[in-house]
Amino acid sequence: IRKKHYPPDGIAFCEADIGRNYLEEPILAGSSSMSQSEGLNTKEDYHNWLRGVIREQTALNVQNMCHLQGDSTPCAKVEAEALIFLHGFSTSAGDALNSLAQLLTLGDFPPHILPFVYSWPSAKHLTYLLARDFGSSGDTTQKNFIQFIQSLAESGITKVNILTHSMGCRVLMASCRRFEGLFQHLNASDNKTWPKNAIGSKLRLETVTLLNPDFEEMKFTRFGGTFDLLRKYCPVVSVYADSNDWALLIGSVINWSPSLGRVVKALK
Repeated sequence: IRKKHYPPDGIAFCEADIGRNYLEEPILAGSSSMSQSEGLNTKEDYHNWLRGVIREQTALNVQNMCHLQGDSTPCAKVEAEALIFLHGFSTSAGDALNSLAQLLTLGDFPPHILPFVYSWPSAKHLTYLLARDFGSSGDTTQKNFIQFIQSLAESGITKVNILTHSMGCRVLMASCRRFEGLFQHLNASDNKTWPKNAIGSKLRLETVTLLNPDFEEMKFTRFGGTFDLLRKYCPVVSVYADSNDWALLIGSVINWSPSLGRVVKALK
């Protein structure tokens, strides 16, 4: 990969040694846990193993980030940022990965941005209501999303950026009520910065970006709504809307409420 944020001779990845502060030799990355899924008898065992893999691979990515930057400081002092993508309705994990990969390539993102896709059960064409009420907003989806973010924090991530598309917005809107204790609160004085000596979680929600969100405008903008909840933790909340989005127009009819993703006027 040859981009302006990366070494001119391309990228050489490094093998993980989680106990070390930084890596010294560029060699092929690999995980000692990836092939150890045998002997897992229950779904809970498998989920615990998978969370361990996520933590290990994320720690590997943080160390690779240090190596790419040519930084001799310990990785614990480098504030890696996670970019979490929540895909939309009727989208497979593979399609979501392709979309995010295209964005990262065309956008030439710097190496300290570590991309992740949280794939939720987004159903198919004729099951919109099931995806809206259960797939995106269900208790299991919310709990797994929170556990996923916690795993990132345990792996050395200190900053999180969340990017949603279409109905993926509903995953965030349902889960943000569980953010207490997960993310740092903004200073009440300016609602833009975090306390310097915060007690508890060190994780910061840097940005939230909603692309054509399939979500009711009223639920987002009303007093005490999801915008107010997000602004307790995040200083930058952006909405990209398109008044000509016909899919969201259909969603507005089904939901009996104007869709946030079609509102191009100033929000109040």
